[in-house]
Amino acid sequence: VRGDARFRALVADLAALRIGKMNAVRRPTQMELNDLAKAHELRGERAEAIAAVDRALALGGPLDDELRAYRERLARSTPAP
Repeated sequence: VRGDARFRALVADLAALRIGKMNAVRRPTQMELNDLAKAHELRGERAEAIAAVDRALALGGPLDDELRAYRERLARSTPAP
């Protein structure tokens, strides 16, 4: 199923809805910014995902170690075309 273009399009559409919701949040939490980063990653928006992780790290909190590892993985990944 994951290889089906229709499924990938659905995932991208759902991620876009999540991004829209998150962008409306005035003061997102570290967890919400992590979710935002993952939604951007699902859409192949690597730079936006890294920016969301950086915002989450700037807040500080219980996800710091996980977010640092996630950011490193994003930074090493190949950007989407």
